[in-house]
Amino acid sequence: MPQSAKGTEQELPKLQVASPGKRLFALIFDFIIALLISNTLEQIFREEHWDLVRREQTWIELLPFYAGLFGMLVLRDAVRGVSPGKLLLGLSARSRDAILTPLDTGRGLLRGVPFAVFPLEGMIMLWDLQRGSGLGQRLGDRWANTVVIENPQALRPMLRILLANTVLFGFFGAALLLQDFTLRKTAAYQTTAQHLHTHPDTEALLAHYPELNEPELSLDLRSASGLSEVRLRIGPPNEDSGHTATLKLQFLEGPTPRWEVVETRLEAIREED
Repeated sequence: MPQSAKGTEQELPKLQVASPGKRLFALIFDFIIALLISNTLEQIFREEHWDLVRREQTWIELLPFYAGLFGMLVLRDAVRGVSPGKLLLGLSARSRDAILTPLDTGRGLLRGVPFAVFPLEGMIMLWDLQRGSGLGQRLGDRWANTVVIENPQALRPMLRILLANTVLFGFFGAALLLQDFTLRKTAAYQTTAQHLHTHPDTEALLAHYPELNEPELSLDLRSASGLSEVRLRIGPPNEDSGHTATLKLQFLEGPTPRWEVVETRLEAIREED
């Protein structure tokens, strides 16, 4: 047996293999962080004509969210073998060939690929603990020749808890800021829809074509005096015909904040020859 391998076999018993319970809690925390990041990025980079009208999203529209989730599951152990969940629980993924040194980026990426593709492969860990090597290696660990241990250089428990709270409250604060804008945007669209269904110029059109197509919102939330604009099409769905409705709205502050329509303009769409 080579000297390095012999040294590894001697070092392994000195370190405690992570328990399945701790690894599960670390994984749950990683999933929460991945979902929060994916959802936050989706909110930030969502296009102007976001899903105001109820409809089923195509797989292409959902692709960025799931691609981001997949990428974060692959990358979670890329930095020294310590994902956010492992950092919180005081765990670390290490190479069996260099158990006392942090995991390199290549092995961290390699061990994340099988789990991102097929999450149930983590169940192999339980079998390996009972009847395999006893190290709790799942398929990704076998590919990268890694093992998850109690990190000997882990932060103190209070620092880990403080860090976790900081991360979660940071995302919570961002969600509140985004939610305020989302609620105002939804309210602007609802005010527009209610106004058009009662306006004399558009009531008859909406009786034939009740759906509001291709909504575009340009909202000015910086000052109460600023005017926002909502533009949409009334007519047959999936066709470039009908009428374009453009509305100017003003956001009124007060005990009951609300949007008020100050101008309505309706133009027929001319069909090109």
